[in-house]
This record gives sequence, structure tokens and C-alpha cells, in this order.
Amino acid sequence: MRYFITTVLITVSFIFAAATQNGVVSDFSESVKINPGQTAPNTDFYSKQGHEPGGITGKVIDVHTRRPIPRALIVAQGPVRREVRTNRHGDYFIGQIPPGSYRVSANAPGYRPCGRESVLVRPNHIVRVNFALEPIPQYGGISGMVTDHETHNPIEHALITIEGPVRAQVETNREGFYIVINLPPGEYRVMVEALGYRPQTRERVPVHPGRITENVNFALERAPLNGMIGKVVEKETNHPIENALIIALGPVRYEARTNRNGDFGLIGIQPGIYRVMAQARGYLSQTLDSVIVYPNRITDHVDFFLQPESSNNIMDRSFSLSEDMNISVLPNPCVQFARINVFSNNQATLKVYDASGKLINTLWQGKGTSSVVWDRTDASGNVVNCGTYFISIENGADRKVAKVIVR
Repeated sequence: MRYFITTVLITVSFIFAAATQNGVVSDFSESVKINPGQTAPNTDFYSKQGHEPGGITGKVIDVHTRRPIPRALIVAQGPVRREVRTNRHGDYFIGQIPPGSYRVSANAPGYRPCGRESVLVRPNHIVRVNFALEPIPQYGGISGMVTDHETHNPIEHALITIEGPVRAQVETNREGFYIVINLPPGEYRVMVEALGYRPQTRERVPVHPGRITENVNFALERAPLNGMIGKVVEKETNHPIENALIIALGPVRYEARTNRNGDFGLIGIQPGIYRVMAQARGYLSQTLDSVIVYPNRITDHVDFFLQPESSNNIMDRSFSLSEDMNISVLPNPCVQFARINVFSNNQATLKVYDASGKLINTLWQGKGTSSVVWDRTDASGNVVNCGTYFISIENGADRKVAKVIVR
């Protein structure tokens, strides 16, 4: 018996795709020699006798983490069209397709699409096309400059407050530049404050995914140096309280919020005598009477020391926390303002109605315990007339109402 030992040389074509703009990084071929009694190594090789259909296989991964992307849609368009999805390991296989030139693309939610042109499928061969997809950024940002309106000089330490889907605060650097990143897409209100300048506001500033909204610039006008500055801290620990609301009631109503150091400033306000209140979530509010603002002077040390709401001070909490929802109003009757203590185990809304049942204002939304000051204004900021009003805490399924007399 004659034995013939035949050496078989198998050529397997690989085409790899990676994170370049067109989705492909390199092409190369590899030859594998198989001796009698051996099997081919793991080369993703596919071959039969004769001119049989070919196929396309590959893997889809994240370009940064190198992790596989499951359920990615692979589309091969050529002599025929085929669609498959990757498995949980990121692998895919398209078999039994006629030889020819194909365009192969990969799409996955949250990633930029990637495609490869002119993928040649030969008879009896499996072509490998791998993809490394680039994630689509989900967040954007806002940047700009703050300068002096007259001199065009940059303003350092101007406080930028951004309110929209989220709230953020930053300060300008010595060049007057600021930037806020990691903002969810949406529309934002951008406010700027700086000592000695009139504040400015920009409404409906758009933020798009993966982009910085640039040139949100401010040129601030100098303000008369009338005003007040102060600090809000926790009474027991002396820790600064950020984002506390400051309300000054006098010749004109003014509002400000504290920065991360607990500092606030109301600059350029009219001279006069003010009643100043400080509110912060999780704290009992505090009021300072007869704060005097003189012409061309800054009244300093308008400081507040807030007590946490968890305090057992019965005078400051006139209802039992054992109930699911409760409300109390002090003083009642009220002249300039009323402090409303509310509690709800569930998400609730605090609203003000007039005697006819018309909604006047919405003061608070949330759950837990809070102390809210109503300064006798409606939703437009106008002072309401004297009379009877109803303060209601509502959670959809239930409500509790307190009557308050405004004089």
C-alpha cells in the first residue's frame, strides 16, 4: 500500500476594523500549515471543496474599555443583504453568502456607527471584520468670559450659577474665563454675579450632547457700592451652608444665594432698612430685622447661624413627625411673611390658594421636613392683598390645609 503524505497550506484572510474614522485599522493575511493527523488552529477558518459560498465573522468592542458590545446590529450589503446581532461576547457570524464585494456596518445604541467598504468575500473563505466603536458622549457644557463693560478687563472670581436639568456653580479665573462640564442636555439659565457689578442673566442657553456651548459671555456694568454682604453657617458646627436663599425685603425685594463658602452679597441695592431672611433645605429659617444699607457703603457681617431641622426644639416645630403629612403656619395672622413648617413621608407640593380656591403660588416640592417662608407674593412676584388664604400640602392622594390671615 502506498501512502501519500500531503502537506496542506491554508490561507486565511483577516480584515480587522478598529476605532478610526472609517472604522478600519489594518488588513493582513495569515498562512497556517497543517500536517497529516493535525487539525487547524483557532483561525476562524472555513473551507469546503468546490466553489461554495463564503461568510463574514468578527467581534464588536468598546474602543476605550475594550469590552464586548452585545446586541450590536451588523449589516452586510452586497450581492445580498444580511443582518445579524452580536452575542453576549460581542461576536457575530454571517454565513452562506455569495462571493462578492460587501459593505459591512456596525451599529449599537450609545455608539457612533462604523462601516467598512469593499469587504471581499471569496468562495470557501470566512472574512473577519472587527469593529471598535466610539461611545457617543452623553453630556455637554457651557463656557464663556466675564469682563468689565467699560474697560473690557477680565473679572476674576465672578460667580457663575447655572440652573436647568441640574444646578452648578463655578467662579471665573484670572483671565475671566469659566467652563462648566458634565451637564445633561437641555436648556439652562446662566447667571453671573461679581462684587461691585450689576448681576446679569442669560435665559435658555442650550446644551447639546458631546458639545461645549461656547461664548456665553457677560460684560458687567459697575454698580453703586450700596449693599450688604454676609455668611450663612450651621449653628453648631459653624460649617458653611451652600445655596442658602437670602431674601431682603425693604424699599425693593432682592434675592441672592450663598456660594460654596457660605458667602453672599447683595450689591447695588437701594439704600434703606431691610428685613433679611435666610433659608436652606434641612435647616430652620432665620430673620434679621432692621438691616440698614447706607449710600455708597457696604453693610457687612449680615451673618446667619441656622439650626438643623432635626433639632428637638418644640417651639420651632409645632407638629408631630409621627403623622404621614402635616403643616403649620406662624405667625398667624401675618403682616409681612409667614413661616410654614411642612412634613410629608411622600413626595408632596406646597401651594397657596385664595379664598375663592384660585391657585396663587407654589412654594415647595419634595418630601421630608422643611421650613418655607411665604413673603405674601403670588407666582409673578406681586404682593397679594390682605384677606384669607389657604396653605395646602398635597401629594395627589391626600392633602392637609392650614388657613392664614394676611393683614
